[in-house]
Amino acid sequence: YPDLPEQARVISEAAAREKLLMQSFLSLGAVSLKELQKLFGWSPELMQRAIRNLIEKRMITDEFTFTGMPAGVLTLSGLTRTET
Repeated sequence: YPDLPEQARVISEAAAREKLLMQSFLSLGAVSLKELQKLFGWSPELMQRAIRNLIEKRMITDEFTFTGMPAGVLTLSGLTRTET
C-alpha cells in the first residue's frame, strides 16, 4: 500500500480518533470509558472530546441501561434499549 501515507494526510487527528472509536464500537457494541481509555491510552481530555463529538453526532450514546451492565457504558446508538 504505497499510497497509504498520502491518504492518511487528509484526515485530521480528531477525525482519526473518532474513526478508531467507531471501529471499536462496531466491534464491541458497548464499552466503558475506562476500557476505551485503557485500550487507546489517550489523555482524558482527548478521549472526552472524541466521545462528546460522537454523542453529539448521535453515533453513540451514554444513555444505555441494561440488567447486569455497569453504569457508564457507551453503546452504538442503534443498539440501545432501555430495560426497567
